[in-house]
Amino acid sequence: MWGVLLELAGLTLGLIVTSDGPVATGELGVDQALAGRHEAVLLWLAQALGLLFGPVVAPALLLLGCLVIYRRDRHTAIVLGAVTVLGWLSVGATKLLVARPRPVASQVAAVVTETGHDSYPSGHVAFAVALTLATVLVLRMNGRTSGWAWIVGVATTVVLAASRLYIGAHYFADVVGAVVLVTGAVLLMAATRWWADRHGRTALPVL
Repeated sequence: MWGVLLELAGLTLGLIVTSDGPVATGELGVDQALAGRHEAVLLWLAQALGLLFGPVVAPALLLLGCLVIYRRDRHTAIVLGAVTVLGWLSVGATKLLVARPRPVASQVAAVVTETGHDSYPSGHVAFAVALTLATVLVLRMNGRTSGWAWIVGVATTVVLAASRLYIGAHYFADVVGAVVLVTGAVLLMAATRWWADRHGRTALPVL
């Protein structure tokens, strides 16, 4: 139930902010305020995070990590990889449905070239959230404490989200929507596993 509600909430948010526009929502003002505070070191760090959590490096590092874990614990590696990837890719449909234009570079002093209609939600933030939730799941699955994973994951997600606004790649709702949608997707995966176990069927092992 919660998973479905979060997915609907995320989609609704995207449609509303896209329809209203970044000026009416106040998001353009946020990006412009951040643009006025650009510092060389912070820009470098933001771009480094963008590369690290981008569509090339992030999946490659995830695959490498899962291969290392696979040698010791096959089940954990599969769950970590599957939940992260599925959670991350789950935002793809919303990107297509919402088709929100990226911030205009000249208006936000953007330091990255993003001109498509795929601003909502942020794929970078989606990956960070998916990885965080997947890590928490595998830790609990193995009877280990997950407190540190929450702290590191939430902190990383917040910093990454701020960095995406800082370099003019996204609007505020884009990063919020990523958190909502990926959380909903992971909850739906967990619900699917629960239903499958209850009915004696095989499903993705997420818990």
